Amino acid sequence: MQRCVVRSSTQGGGADGQGFPPAGGASPALGGAMGHARASPRSPGAGVRDMKLMAGSSDAANGGRLQTSTSRLSMCSLSIELLVCPLPIHTVPLPCRLSTRSIDASPLASLGIMGAGASTEGQTAETLTLARTASKGREKYLAAEDVTDLDSAKEEIKRLRGLLTATFDANDNGVVDFGEMKHHVSVENGHHVIDALVATSGPAFAALVGATSNAPETSFDLGFIADQDQDSRAMKDAAGKENDDATFTTAFATARLTYLGDGDVQYKFELVDDTLVSVGTHKDDSDKSGRGAEYSLLEWYGGKLVTACDRTGNVDEVVWNPAPDAGAGKFLIKPVENDGKRVRVLLGDGSKNKGLKTEWSTIKDGKLLIGSTGKERTDDDGNVVHKGEMWIKALDEAFAVTDIDWSTQYGALRAAAQCPHGAGYMIHESGRWSDVHEKWLFFPRKLSRQPYDEVIDEAKCCNLMLACDDDFDASKVIAKPALTFLPLRGCSDFLYVPGTNDSHIFVIRTEETIDGEVGTFCSVIDIAGKVLMPEMLFGKQRKFEGCCLIADFMKTKPAY
Repeated sequence: MQRCVVRSSTQGGGADGQGFPPAGGASPALGGAMGHARASPRSPGAGVRDMKLMAGSSDAANGGRLQTSTSRLSMCSLSIELLVCPLPIHTVPLPCRLSTRSIDASPLASLGIMGAGASTEGQTAETLTLARTASKGREKYLAAEDVTDLDSAKEEIKRLRGLLTATFDANDNGVVDFGEMKHHVSVENGHHVIDALVATSGPAFAALVGATSNAPETSFDLGFIADQDQDSRAMKDAAGKENDDATFTTAFATARLTYLGDGDVQYKFELVDDTLVSVGTHKDDSDKSGRGAEYSLLEWYGGKLVTACDRTGNVDEVVWNPAPDAGAGKFLIKPVENDGKRVRVLLGDGSKNKGLKTEWSTIKDGKLLIGSTGKERTDDDGNVVHKGEMWIKALDEAFAVTDIDWSTQYGALRAAAQCPHGAGYMIHESGRWSDVHEKWLFFPRKLSRQPYDEVIDEAKCCNLMLACDDDFDASKVIAKPALTFLPLRGCSDFLYVPGTNDSHIFVIRTEETIDGEVGTFCSVIDIAGKVLMPEMLFGKQRKFEGCCLIADFMKTKPAY
């Protein structure tokens, strides 16, 4: 008998050190074609671990040999690992059936993970049942479709994930929302490791909070640029043919942030426009793998709304389309030039013709600074391949580029968070200098105190805020949590709200999973971490990674 096993776990504990029991140690196969889900009971605040969906199969084509093909998916704050035993996967069928027969609410209710109205009557601490309310007195089982191959198995898990993480309305009842993974020692990239630093940093952050001079109803125009990864590539040209003249596509959005005055909720956010924009061609604007137009920053600088592609290193600008029509929207993206040549920022010291993985930007001392992940690129064994992403680029208003080694600066932030190379890593997608505070502020997207693993890395997002002086003295770095800790949601950019003495911060966080589910969330906090506008989803199936104030850009809008 073969099995299709879906295992889900937080990234702590587990028999193999990564939060998952080894494949050979999975629970015995169940008879027939039905399986069950089981949640191991945990102490309060621990989160959920070791949830398994299992299905039996009568096919014995692999002769009893256990071989696995792994596809990582995600279930809210949990990771799902799909293990398919048949060998080879593309030729051996896998008839099976998945079911969520029992997942019991009682051990989770005390963790604040279980929504109101779900029934736990008659359930054991070993199982968590997705149930209707006690008044209706019957369980809400989630039916599953037949699974015959890896692709349909992945689709089925996506469906089950949506059901498991959904909050059903009053008619459906049975509310289950795994929501926030609570901090616990089993969350290896949590903040318990730096509790002492967090405790001493609180007063230092509080001292940075300044007075707000904005009157109620003061509004600010914001712009957003998207990194849609592979989805940015259009497979066909305008004539419907597959060739190098096909264009890339990104998304550019505008919004309005309004200050409401002092109170529990001090800001209102309204999305104004979300427009697809065609960019260049595969022939001229892609890296060697054929990818491009994956924009990760946005900055008004030198009279231009500047962005940069994290695949090619191309520096481009968003401009108004002087003649929009049915075939072209309001915005265009065109290359930024210096001395008649296209501006491109390169990896490391710029000596090799490989684009920098651009991730963040800020303006300091009149220069546009563009940064990368701040992490060494390593091979599967953890050996350093290069340190090119630990350099930043300084561009002047003519867009001439200077390469600066930032290994020391990134290293100071990692030292403070106790994730040095060899024992962990930190990945940046945002960072800004404040002239008001004369400090750097960073919201790392990901953090781990374990060696880098490309699959596990998906669930290593963090909610840490770091600040330091310009000398990057590791002993003077301050740190504290901000917003909710969600392993699949990390900061992609932020900006200081004008008129607040750089005390109010507009933050965008993106959520992305290997199965293509993406979204962008926004919130406003003060620099001490107080939430001034609760986090909200505003970009469904959009991964906006760059944002900036666009008041000056709006002034350049043509009169149509």
